[in-house]
Amino acid sequence: MKPGQGAFAQAAAEAARLFAAGQLGAAARAYQQLLVQAPGMAELHFNYACVLRAMNDAQGALAAFDRAAKLRLGWVSPLIQQGILLFVLGQLEAAQKVFERVVTQEPKDLAGRFNLARTLIANRRWRLAIPHLQEARQLAPDNEEIWMTLRDALRLTGRHQEAIEDFLAFEKTGQASVWTTIANLASCRSLGDSAREAKAVAEVLAWPFEPADRAIVAEALMLLHYFDVSREELLRLYQSYDRLQVRPESVPANAQRRAGKRWRIGYVSADFRRHVMGPLIAQILLEHDRERFELYSYSLAPAANEDDLTEVFRKVSQRFLRLEDLSDEEAAAAIGQDDLDVLVDLMAHTSFARPGIYLHHPARLMVTHLGYHGALGLREIDFKLSDHHVDLPENDRYLIEKLLPMGACVLPFRHVGAAAEPPATRANLGLSDTSVVFGTFVSALKMSPRCLEVWRRILAALPEAVLAFSPYSEADRPALLRQAQGYGIAPERIVFIPPGANQGEARARYRLVDIVLDSFPYSGGDTTTAALDMHVPVVTLTGLRQGERMSLSILTHLGLTETIAQTEDDYVAIALSLAREPERRAELAQKIAQQLVTSGLADTKRYTRALEEAYLEALRRKGLRRDEQTLPD
Repeated sequence: MKPGQGAFAQAAAEAARLFAAGQLGAAARAYQQLLVQAPGMAELHFNYACVLRAMNDAQGALAAFDRAAKLRLGWVSPLIQQGILLFVLGQLEAAQKVFERVVTQEPKDLAGRFNLARTLIANRRWRLAIPHLQEARQLAPDNEEIWMTLRDALRLTGRHQEAIEDFLAFEKTGQASVWTTIANLASCRSLGDSAREAKAVAEVLAWPFEPADRAIVAEALMLLHYFDVSREELLRLYQSYDRLQVRPESVPANAQRRAGKRWRIGYVSADFRRHVMGPLIAQILLEHDRERFELYSYSLAPAANEDDLTEVFRKVSQRFLRLEDLSDEEAAAAIGQDDLDVLVDLMAHTSFARPGIYLHHPARLMVTHLGYHGALGLREIDFKLSDHHVDLPENDRYLIEKLLPMGACVLPFRHVGAAAEPPATRANLGLSDTSVVFGTFVSALKMSPRCLEVWRRILAALPEAVLAFSPYSEADRPALLRQAQGYGIAPERIVFIPPGANQGEARARYRLVDIVLDSFPYSGGDTTTAALDMHVPVVTLTGLRQGERMSLSILTHLGLTETIAQTEDDYVAIALSLAREPERRAELAQKIAQQLVTSGLADTKRYTRALEEAYLEALRRKGLRRDEQTLPD
């Protein structure tokens, strides 16, 4: 038989039929015979490579794809398949080089461009991936997977405004789906479109989520806490998230722990570094009673994210383990080897969270803490940490987990030394000495229509007052202005304070602020403690959900309840009173300074003791014990 003749063509067709029928061994032998007759035929090498790949002969397949590419220069299909196989094998650097060859030869090849971007993302090179994703978007403007991948990359690199603009472009050509609904929800605040917001919230709450939508429900839970939704509506979403999980058929029994004098506490986080949460977590771990507790830290972040603070976590931990390269099941097994009494999730549904780990019951008792103002929504998690003010007693009914109140404010307080000078002055911001500056250093997502309307009322009553924002990116300014203008706040009533080059300068920004206006329904946490750290009063509006009550809890534990409003009218009245009475502001500043010393809010050691007692109470409630010793009363 010779290539091109009838018998050869029939043999090639039979080899293809055998492959399609799943008769891999017979197909491989058929292609081997064909290649003896036509060793220079690139298509045969390509087809043979596909058979070898299906037979899990990765090295043979890679070699055959390589031969096919060399035999027909300029043919990129073998290179694409070779790159995909290298990607699957985890050989990311080699895969990247192959895909770079593809886009060099064929700049408009969609598969090559998108797979190069995916490989860069797998290597945590999001910024390098973005231009390739943008090119892929141009090649396939209605491809949802490409749009979603670009959206994630833009958001992870802080380019939120570009993500919104790209969503609006995709919205015109792409098909509506649950992902476009979620993107709509994430974008509506920055667009300043209240009608779009109402529609997006209603669509998300009504969406019939399927098992494949678990990640979407997690993002929906994260987002909806920023919106005016009821506890009942959030509970239904938590229940959907719990119901959609694919659980292992069996999990390890929560057996009594092996011998040991100390309780074993593990923490799971992607922020064992100089990030907003990292220093908060570090100060707690450093204060743990090492005679009573052994500490274990499990990092979800890549090694590239580690810094000098990571070394603090390594030193304070009995074991510090990176979980990045492990599957959920493997990660749970690795954690299980440490025989923990309590495992504490510090991520919930924030970026890099891995809630799938907890489905495998890696510890006898599991608690979720910090992360965001909501819960996880998994029956495997025993408790959600709380306190006696941040949650109403009945909030237990609106969660999958049980509330675990601790005897201190649930949010730890961290003092940061302010720089000697703020990153700007009133003069270069165009402010007079008599101007009243209301500060609200929040993202566009926190600025609800209700919140903006209340702020408008305050500014309307005080012609000499301004509203100060301080976004970390210049690109976020237009969204903040657009939102404010949409609710009648003129641009001349807004100033932008530079965010500062470091933590000290970021704290010093508050020297330019007279009063902080808390956002609602998602109240401040770190922004509230930062203002109080600089002795600036915070006006907050209470609500029913934990997310609506975090500032209330902070202020109540501080002993400063006079700036807590029960209604929107109260909020306006408190803000106006403080603005018009500088002497009262000075008195409040002095009171804040005194209460930070005497209230215990800023006492990390006291906080950590309360946290430890909460863990022990959780163990008591679950009836767990260590060896033959019951928990101490």
